[in-house]
Amino acid sequence: EGVYFGTAAELKAALGGGSSEGGEEGGEAPAAGDWGAVIFNGDCEGEDAGCLLSKDGNDMDNFKWNVKEGAGVDGSKCATVYATGAAENEWDAQFFIYAKDYVFKAGDKFKFSMMIKADKEAESSAQAHVAPGSYLHWTIIGGPVKFTTEWAEYKFEGEVPAEADGMQTIAFNLNQDKTLENNYYFDNISWEVEGAPTAIQKVQIVKAENGARYNLAGQKVDAAYKGIVIQNGKKFIQK
Repeated sequence: EGVYFGTAAELKAALGGGSSEGGEEGGEAPAAGDWGAVIFNGDCEGEDAGCLLSKDGNDMDNFKWNVKEGAGVDGSKCATVYATGAAENEWDAQFFIYAKDYVFKAGDKFKFSMMIKADKEAESSAQAHVAPGSYLHWTIIGGPVKFTTEWAEYKFEGEVPAEADGMQTIAFNLNQDKTLENNYYFDNISWEVEGAPTAIQKVQIVKAENGARYNLAGQKVDAAYKGIVIQNGKKFIQK
């Protein structure tokens, strides 16, 4: 009760995001061997920030979109995250890559790549989350992810493990060294899944009635839950 299924286009409409382009429900999905992108604006040049979010040492209670002009590869834009040198937890500073219109299932084959660097050499773990901040599994793209002071490509190709079934987000914990103050930079991010439909992909839509709150996995949550929630058809971040 309070949960039903619909297309990605319907999900966007329910959350105030309008409709998405693509085929209609019942269309033919791409065959195995075809690869479909599950995020957009990976080069940070566009205006829509819905797939790339972060929280950092300046404001650890809120998720945001932080882009720096001229700091990216070849002087382009890139996503940046600041990590304090007085962290309490490895996850005080995090970067999230969010496939908001696709729900991964165990066994999905995917390819991932990004360009990364930092002001100081550092390492990060990479976890599977459902929505950003909703932890699911401790690893998803290998690692540790190593940052140097020069742009370098990080690539991974593999399958979603059973423990990460239902994931939508790769989360990087950027305070792995809690005493290291640092700035991290992300650019040219690509995340593709084999045989991925676009608008015909079934995802879960939440109808929040009578003030109830749900996370993006369709699970009812209370006021203690932290992360993106839906209440009365509106999506917001609960602190």
